[in-house]
Amino acid sequence: MIREFVKGHKERLSDHFSTDEFDCHCMSDNCIVTYIDMALIAYLEKKRELWNKPIHIRSGFRCVHHNQRCGGAKGSRHLIGQAADIEVKGMTGKQLAHDCSDAGGVGLAKGWIHVDIRYGKSRWTY
Repeated sequence: MIREFVKGHKERLSDHFSTDEFDCHCMSDNCIVTYIDMALIAYLEKKRELWNKPIHIRSGFRCVHHNQRCGGAKGSRHLIGQAADIEVKGMTGKQLAHDCSDAGGVGLAKGWIHVDIRYGKSRWTY
């Protein structure tokens, strides 16, 4: 279920994640909400338990403007709160991608990955 939150207001989502971690990074006055799919949070919680290490959210929700500026795909799952770019201290992108092989979308970068909860599988590298 996709939920809407007020950008900039910290609200606990789960044992290890809060809404502010998923806020769009743009500085626009028009970007005032954050969308987060609670299924993504449940997925990330399972990985947090598996790794027993904090997950750093590099990018969560993105407004259309910010998504365009950072080169995101037109139909990016970031736009609807179903994706996160994550990194975990001490783990390589390959290790993260391997452990997230059950995710819908996985994009591999050097020290981080994009992970999303789409239906079907999609894999790519940056």
